[in-house]
Amino acid sequence: MVETHFTFPHPDGAQLAAKRWSPPGAPRAVVQIVHGMAEHCARYERFALALTNAGFVVYTHDAYGHGASVVRGHAAGHMGDEDSFHKAVVAAHSLSQRAAAATLERTLGAEHPTT
Repeated sequence: MVETHFTFPHPDGAQLAAKRWSPPGAPRAVVQIVHGMAEHCARYERFALALTNAGFVVYTHDAYGHGASVVRGHAAGHMGDEDSFHKAVVAAHSLSQRAAAATLERTLGAEHPTT
């Protein structure tokens, strides 16, 4: 198993911290993990390692304002000032262009109201 750390650009220009885990030999497929609100990609490391041990390449990143992608001058969890949800989706999609075959995403905290 090989773990690679890298960065890629957010639509606002910030660099987002990312990781890739690769199995030895030819991979079965690629999985992208997108963490939820108030989380970071390291939280999913055990799951990523299990997937890698099963032959999958795994990508994950710290969303803007989370983990190693907190922007200087902003509080942790601050996802941007304008159109932040759309920009988060664009950033995740740009990472998936590295050949993700499946994406696992956690909620950003939205709740469905009950009556």
